[in-house]
Amino acid sequence: MKTLIIAWLLFFVSHSVFAATPVKAYFEKRISTQSYRLGYNVLSLLLMVWVLYLMIYGEKTFVFKCHIVPYVIGSILIFIGLYIMNTAFKHINIAAFLGLKSLKMESSGLNTEGVYAVVRHPLYWGITLVLVGLFIFMPYYSLLISMIMGILYMVIGIEFEEKKLRKDFGKAYEDYALGKKKFLPFLY
Repeated sequence: MKTLIIAWLLFFVSHSVFAATPVKAYFEKRISTQSYRLGYNVLSLLLMVWVLYLMIYGEKTFVFKCHIVPYVIGSILIFIGLYIMNTAFKHINIAAFLGLKSLKMESSGLNTEGVYAVVRHPLYWGITLVLVGLFIFMPYYSLLISMIMGILYMVIGIEFEEKKLRKDFGKAYEDYALGKKKFLPFLY
């Protein structure tokens, strides 16, 4: 379990540090924005693959016994979470997001339609449902730790993202945010 926690912490720290505006600005003066985003995403992907490996192939101690009901509930949550993530990605230029295309080609408008009309951060909503669903489907301690750490990181990360969005979009984001929860409909 220690290795899994260390892997999550490395992901959190690297993801947060390299997403920070001063760090981005430093690297973008030396290399292109596109190269920076690509490198950032490759590093994040490698660390996430390590985390996923430890989640799935790590210690398999059960928190509770499995029955058909948790399998069904977990499967439904995973499916809904993946659907929400897929729907949210339809409003994003994925090639620019990953650093495969220039960000200048990406629309600079504020997404407020589709799943963005329900919550401000639908990708986090989808990820949360997938993490909870995975834990219910396979109730290992490793997945419980991953679910808790992942949700905690998203709650913290959203606060930084919200500051950036308010800075970038000003009153338009303030107006949009008034009627929407951050990433869990009716809750948060």
